This record gives sequence, structure tokens and C-alpha cells, in this order.
Amino acid sequence: MSKSKSGRSFHEQWTVDYGVVQKNNKALCCLCNKTVVSRSFNVKRHFETIHTDIFSLSTEEKLKLISQRLKRFKNQSNNFKAAFKPNNNLTAASFSVSHCIAQHGKPVSNGEYIKEVFLMTSNTLFQDFANKNEIIKRIQDLPISRNTVKERILCMSGDISN
Repeated sequence: MSKSKSGRSFHEQWTVDYGVVQKNNKALCCLCNKTVVSRSFNVKRHFETIHTDIFSLSTEEKLKLISQRLKRFKNQSNNFKAAFKPNNNLTAASFSVSHCIAQHGKPVSNGEYIKEVFLMTSNTLFQDFANKNEIIKRIQDLPISRNTVKERILCMSGDISN
């Protein structure tokens, strides 16, 4: 059992019985990707009303299906984490620039403008760095075109919605 900010406890048994996992101090149903209030009654009611097709199965079938969905959920989570490994820092930087553009309500075409400013200032800014050319090459490789920024913002807004 672990407590969330609200003081409610997450019970590990919910994962086995109802397919609910703890994510960011919240109970998340991995069957439908919705958050559930961390109370036994609410978790059970969510499972029984939203997932009636699974609830009506035999105990053995139910456990097998929940186990399969949990594996799929964890694989999706691991795949997402793999996309942001340190060796993929260009993608992470691209998401950061896109987030900043969206946060300030600027046009998605500003990504190209930001890249141009980076490149114009990098010669002066990094002139005493031994790896200046590597830094400039990284900036040139940074994927922040209009379409890429748009896709990144849509991806982030989809994650927020889920």
C-alpha cells in the first residue's frame, strides 16, 4: 500500500483484480487509461460498470485477460520511455522547443525561426568550446520544422487528454 497526496492508499491487489496501476500518485485503469479515485469502492465500481464484458467472465479468464492488458500497458509505457533515452536527445529537445512554442501561444513556424537564431548565435556563443562544430551540427539536426512542431504539440496534447 502506498499513499497519494490526497492521503488515499493504493492497494497492489487492485492491479491483479481490476487492472488498476499506480501512476504519478494516481490510480490508473490500464484497461481504459482513465484515472480512478483511490478507494476500494470506486475502483471496484469502475471495473464492474465500465468493463462489464470482463467483469462477467470467469475468475480464471478475468485474471488472464487483465494480465495480458497489464503486459500490453507496461510495454507501451516502456516503448514511450525508450523514445526519450539520452541517445535520442534531439527528439527530447524538439519536444521542449515545441512545448515552449505552445505554452507561449506562438505560431508553429517559430521553430524554424528559433533554429535560425540558435545557428546565428552559436559561432559566437561557443567559440571557445573544443566541440563547437559538434554543437552546431546538433542544432542543425534539431527537428523543429513547422510540421514537426505541430505533430509534437498534438502528441503532447493527446497525452494530457489521456
